[in-house]
Amino acid sequence: MKLRFHLRLVAISLMCGSIVVTGCTVGPGYQKPVVSTPASYRGAPTLHANVNSEAAEELEWPEAFKDPMLQRLARTALDNNQDIAIGAARIEQARAAFELASRQQYPDLQGQAGFADQRLSQEGLPGDKVNGNPEGSAAFGTLNLGWEIDFWGKYRRMREAARARFLASEAAQQAVRITLISAVASDYFQLRAYDAELQTAQQSLALRQQSLTLTEAREKGGVASLLDVRQAQTLVTEANRAITNLEREIPLMENQLRLLLGENPGPISRGLPLAAQEIPAIPAGLPSQLLERRPDIRQAEENLRAANADIGVVRADLFPSIGLTSSVGTESAAVSNLLSSGATFWLVQPTINLPIFTAGRIQARQREATAAEQADLHAYKATVLRAFQEVSDALIARQKAQELLLEQKHQVGIAQDAAFLSRARYQGGVTNYLEVIETERTSLAAKLALAQAEYDELDTSVQLYRALGGGWRSQSIAQTP
Repeated sequence: MKLRFHLRLVAISLMCGSIVVTGCTVGPGYQKPVVSTPASYRGAPTLHANVNSEAAEELEWPEAFKDPMLQRLARTALDNNQDIAIGAARIEQARAAFELASRQQYPDLQGQAGFADQRLSQEGLPGDKVNGNPEGSAAFGTLNLGWEIDFWGKYRRMREAARARFLASEAAQQAVRITLISAVASDYFQLRAYDAELQTAQQSLALRQQSLTLTEAREKGGVASLLDVRQAQTLVTEANRAITNLEREIPLMENQLRLLLGENPGPISRGLPLAAQEIPAIPAGLPSQLLERRPDIRQAEENLRAANADIGVVRADLFPSIGLTSSVGTESAAVSNLLSSGATFWLVQPTINLPIFTAGRIQARQREATAAEQADLHAYKATVLRAFQEVSDALIARQKAQELLLEQKHQVGIAQDAAFLSRARYQGGVTNYLEVIETERTSLAAKLALAQAEYDELDTSVQLYRALGGGWRSQSIAQTP
């Protein structure tokens, strides 16, 4: 019966502690920073300047990049990329830290049982114990309770900081995923641009070889000069040089893509040609929405929230800490009497630890935590400014890339007509072969530039998708605790 009474006493101590633990929480409460946001993005079309749209974050990357081969490459990268694997491990690490911080505020209950058998030295016994029995044994069993009551909210602040760091690690992983998918898409489009340029160069080489054969026949017939033959050979050499350069760039780009895929160097399978690639139009929306769209901004804000909670953790050390130690158990020289009422013992020991002199260590840690919080505040504001700049840059680049693409298509048509007319004029004896050389060079350069213009238009759309934080809502990685 007494044992039950003492167990009830420990339980009452726990209940009292649970009441005390609802005390105050020291430290500044978190407040979302106020940042200046522009009314609209510089470079945004007037039609989309005031559109309240969340299309970028809702648009999943398989919907944004419609090439089935590109989708397969992106999935492979998400499965194998080492940066993604590192981020996933960081998330699990932050989750474990959060769980640890959540459990710091609970009591520590341990059980202990043992048996001892000993013989004391008679020569070492005090004079009044000489006639005592130097041999004996004892058995015991105890329950020990240790608890530092979170009266000032120290452990609650630790839990708040750990949760914020967990969310920051998840946001960082989402940012890595978006960056990785964008890099895969950009490199894939560049690879397809090189393929288009190689095809153009090969077609130009075939035409120039035909022209060289015709010129050689004309030279043999006395209609053309040896100089015309040498100039035709120069055009063939230039086309071969362009092909060689592209045959060098293509495997380098394939190796770069394979690195993003987490694979060894090797070839990359192709899907749709460059001209058939398409990215849906993405409304920019309001700049204020970017604060919730971009995972790197959310990461910076969670880091700031964690630093703010750290101030409360340090500030709690300035106040007394309240602890509770309780023990209840039985002890007997004979195992058979271990559960008897006379063998029970108990201890309830509340303690208060008051920091009287710490040589300024706590104050120094508090200044350190405050400075760290200010650094994270400025980092958050810098992240927001950088995000606005990236969106504006991407909008301007996309608009100009679209304009340049239209101009380049027009230029290709002009250059092809000029090359056709110059060849006809030369064959008719109206002009010399120098005119053919110039128009052929201009035509080839225009066609190669068209492939790069098509790539630029696609790449700027990819960068806009990334800058707007596209697709992160569909990429939830870990369940928020």
